[in-house]
Amino acid sequence: MPDWFFFYGTLMDRDVLARVVDREVVDDELFPAILHGVRRVAVPGFSYPRLVEAPGRLAAGLALYAPSPRDLVRLHWFEEGEYGAATATIQLLNGRSVPARYFSAFDSILPAGSSDWCPLAWRREHKASCLAQCPEWMTGCPEPDSADPFVHQVLADHPALAA
Repeated sequence: MPDWFFFYGTLMDRDVLARVVDREVVDDELFPAILHGVRRVAVPGFSYPRLVEAPGRLAAGLALYAPSPRDLVRLHWFEEGEYGAATATIQLLNGRSVPARYFSAFDSILPAGSSDWCPLAWRREHKASCLAQCPEWMTGCPEPDSADPFVHQVLADHPALAA
């Protein structure tokens, strides 16, 4: 399984990411990265984006290196129900290509809009609301050492971490 997790939407925001993983993410864990062949678009009725296939286009984002089991459980909890984990090759700014996990929207829940999603506009118009809602969204998130089936499902894709 990849050692990287790629973020292209609200989780690119360091404040949101810190609330979701419940810790400060330090600079040597987070790296600018690009996912080729996709476009980041707005989802009608929501303030966050999704990716759609778009040959010749790219989505800039941030890649988290070596998320802990707790990080993984909390990230999946945050995205649960609207996105599922997928794998793709991303390109780091140093030119290195690495496999990474990312969250791919469920088409039936988050249909793609036609306009691009802008992180700067989101930050200006929706960040405060997102940060205020994070504690509620994360309520009930199990710890990775629990017997919760959600934890087992998330960590099953990461056998070395589940042990």
